[in-house]
Amino acid sequence: MYMPRVVSKCYDRVFDCQCKYDYEVIEPFAKDMQQSPRLTFALLHLHGQHFPYDDKCPPEEKVFDAADIKRYDSWLTTEKKQYIAAYDNALRHTDKVLGAIYDILRSRNAVVVFVSDHGEEVYDYRDRANRPPIDESMKAGYAHCLHDVPCLVWMSDTYKSNHPDVVEAVLENSNKPYSNDRIGHMVLHLAGIKAQYYRPDDDVLCPEYVPVNRYIAIKYPDENFDYAYDEMINEE
Repeated sequence: MYMPRVVSKCYDRVFDCQCKYDYEVIEPFAKDMQQSPRLTFALLHLHGQHFPYDDKCPPEEKVFDAADIKRYDSWLTTEKKQYIAAYDNALRHTDKVLGAIYDILRSRNAVVVFVSDHGEEVYDYRDRANRPPIDESMKAGYAHCLHDVPCLVWMSDTYKSNHPDVVEAVLENSNKPYSNDRIGHMVLHLAGIKAQYYRPDDDVLCPEYVPVNRYIAIKYPDENFDYAYDEMINEE
């Protein structure tokens, strides 16, 4: 997935496997953690719930189908309910993967940050799915579904015992607005790493943190391209 010159400059080593389902990364990750030094920074890139959703979960793990979607919107057909169910199955698989990662790290002095790069529309509030063009009358719904993403911080008991100040900071600041492009500063804080690039005003866990307005590129159809970026939403 990565250019060789980028890999050599950014990573000590990279898994030599590509997984069909996210859970397949657990075994090599567990072995790697057994052999890794005490101070280790690991990045796991998951498929998650990226569309198409039906192939993100093994067939034997699928528990939801159209009948489980208890919604009655006039445009929500059985086929579309099945599409929602496929997303729910993919989400359930992601939960299983996260639980396994936590189990691997429970006995270590470890912290995990889980974040999505973007959201998806899955017939949440209109007759659209995936990442469709904006509807002028529904900008708020579009922004919420595609750009409000989870950022989850999990800490082992050992980490919490060693860093009660960090635990308190996470709990106190969990509802503040934040964005992925500033997350590196929070990661440095969690890892206790001192660096010249660290900025406390970009670290949501610090008293000096300053929230900023969010700008979202809106995609409109263009006759020459699939999509053209020609408007920005400024959310205060």
